[in-house]
Amino acid sequence: MVDTMIRWLETYGGGVQHGSGVVTNNLCFANDTILISEGLLHMTVRLDCTHQFCTWAGVHIIMSKSQATAYDFR
Repeated sequence: MVDTMIRWLETYGGGVQHGSGVVTNNLCFANDTILISEGLLHMTVRLDCTHQFCTWAGVHIIMSKSQATAYDFR
């Protein structure tokens, strides 16, 4: 199921580029997912994509166990 969500997120593109040249917009391990974006607009797209996937897959996010963090490294 996680592989399907990763592919779903990748279809929306964007994200951040690693020094190796790889571009990613998510990191997933077990049932934890980190959405990565360079700005609010792109993060909004990632959240909408995640919502669409959860609706399609019948997955529920437990908001009390979720958190949002933003960093501006510039």
